[in-house]
Amino acid sequence: MMDKRLVHLMAIGSLLIGVICGTSCLASSYPEGKSGWNLAKEIVQRIKKPRFPNRNFNVCQFGAVGDGKTDCTRGFAEAIMECYRAGGGRVVVPPGTYVCGPIHLRSGVNLHLERNAIIVFTTNVAAYLPVVFSRFEGVEVMNYSPLVYARGQSNIALTGKGILDARDFAKVVHPWAREARADIERLALMAANGVPVEQRVFGQGHKLRQNFFQPMNCINVLVEGVTFLGSPMWTLNP
Repeated sequence: MMDKRLVHLMAIGSLLIGVICGTSCLASSYPEGKSGWNLAKEIVQRIKKPRFPNRNFNVCQFGAVGDGKTDCTRGFAEAIMECYRAGGGRVVVPPGTYVCGPIHLRSGVNLHLERNAIIVFTTNVAAYLPVVFSRFEGVEVMNYSPLVYARGQSNIALTGKGILDARDFAKVVHPWAREARADIERLALMAANGVPVEQRVFGQGHKLRQNFFQPMNCINVLVEGVTFLGSPMWTLNP
């Protein structure tokens, strides 16, 4: 698997949601025996690139410092929240190296990394707590926060020419793959027995790695131009 990933994917969340909803909602509208794949063009036509108001929120104005050592988690969170409360826009990351914990996107927010902007995700595992509603290998679970996360949001984006760098963090958690069997089996059993997701709590003390970017149940998600380096688990997992 390549370490460096150039991702130019548009509306991943809405595409997958369209597939799920489109094939089920329209199942009765096409002749019996006709494959759902024949609906592919129609589903693709439904995908609309998200639009954002012409407002910018520079993370440095909220306390982020691109010096490669300052913890910028709070600055990013406050910039995103202010953008969301204003009705949406761009949260701009200017050139520099920003050390950061998990980033949670909200509706109407385009996190835009300018060229030579680098977000380096902290190697402090505890920074990815508290646990959030996520998935591990397709099974819903309360686990460490993905590095970039959203749940139930609409019109969100990661854009620009910058870099999201998780290589150092990945080195910390990749060894968990050899120690995770008991947790994986326990989670599978809980799911099979219908244990509510809110009770499938892992995170601290467990070895289930989180994904890089996980927009859960989101609509109209744009990922364009940014570079992902390394990943603790799967890179893009709607």
